[in-house]
Amino acid sequence: MGRARRFRWYHLALPLVAVALPFALYYMAEPVRAVHRVGDEWLPDEGEYAGAAACRDCHADIYAKQLASSHANTVRDLSRSKPHAPFGTGQKVPDPLTGAEYQMALVQGRPTLQVTLGGQKVSHPVGYEFGSGYHAFGYLLRLDEQEWVDARLNWYRRPNAWGFTSTQEKPQAHLSSQPLGRPNDAIRAAQCFQCHSTVLRAQGVGKPPMDGSQLRLRPEKSDLTITCEACHGPMGRHVVERRQRLPVQPRSRWSADELNQVCGRCHGIKDINPSHPVVARFQPYGLSRSRCFLASGGAMNCNTCHDPHDNASRDAVFYNERCLHCHGTTPPTAIPKTPRVQARPCPVNPKAGCTGCHMPVDSTSMPHTTFTDHFIRPLPRK
Repeated sequence: MGRARRFRWYHLALPLVAVALPFALYYMAEPVRAVHRVGDEWLPDEGEYAGAAACRDCHADIYAKQLASSHANTVRDLSRSKPHAPFGTGQKVPDPLTGAEYQMALVQGRPTLQVTLGGQKVSHPVGYEFGSGYHAFGYLLRLDEQEWVDARLNWYRRPNAWGFTSTQEKPQAHLSSQPLGRPNDAIRAAQCFQCHSTVLRAQGVGKPPMDGSQLRLRPEKSDLTITCEACHGPMGRHVVERRQRLPVQPRSRWSADELNQVCGRCHGIKDINPSHPVVARFQPYGLSRSRCFLASGGAMNCNTCHDPHDNASRDAVFYNERCLHCHGTTPPTAIPKTPRVQARPCPVNPKAGCTGCHMPVDSTSMPHTTFTDHFIRPLPRK
């Protein structure tokens, strides 16, 4: 009889590798494609993107203004760039109900969220920083292909400190298994990137079901932050036409409702509960309910008061002029590209104080943050 062959571990490993390798190669070779959300579906984006720099040749002033705005500074990959918030200050945020202490620290130079409870510590590197910082910075942690975490700590401009993220102020059931914050799947993470990026790219695009559950996000291959094509759509063809002096396909102008829908994709206009406690955060929704908008005959839209390529003005006089353009007996100044609809002057103060009375400031929508309620309406006098 021959000697029995001795079993080695690699005798089992080799068949497993032979089976797994084709799948691994398939996923590695699967193309990274642009994706966008339409309703509840995530669909392939078939357009050709030119990149914001291509717009500079013909729109230099607008390009420079937009690039300096908050929209162009809405998300950062912290594996490639420094955070804007002050990590490593040593500030600890205690949870009075559980005794856990939260801290945003620098660990070997990498931004990291740490949680300490009863001598035990849990930590994970912070992946992405969201926001311009005018109000706050929020954070996503990436655990694996399909698992993300909405960090429980935000940095707030007022009071210039770390604090619990909106809706995560109180302990919730998921903290027993995920103490770092609220667990998110790829679909929820994609929603975050969709509104803070010009082009979101992923693998698994176009594979059913189209609800986004097949997506494997590739933020590192996406065009992060909001630039020209986030609102105007892919302009690759337009740029080629201009550079080759070909006839340019005319683009129809948006109606007031269509323009508000574009802003509302991220600032909120659909599927909103009017009694929701944070409804003031959804400015296009509030505007769409306002009599000023409904009675304007399509003359009023988000651009009536806001330059989409620049930061919103903080000057009350500026907004009074917009209101008096229609509600004043004599408009104080002519506003370019803004048709005037003769409206009733305010019986209480026909010359000033418009927004203070009819667009109150809301401080309940988000911790340490105020929003202007865009549901324009007469309010009870105090």
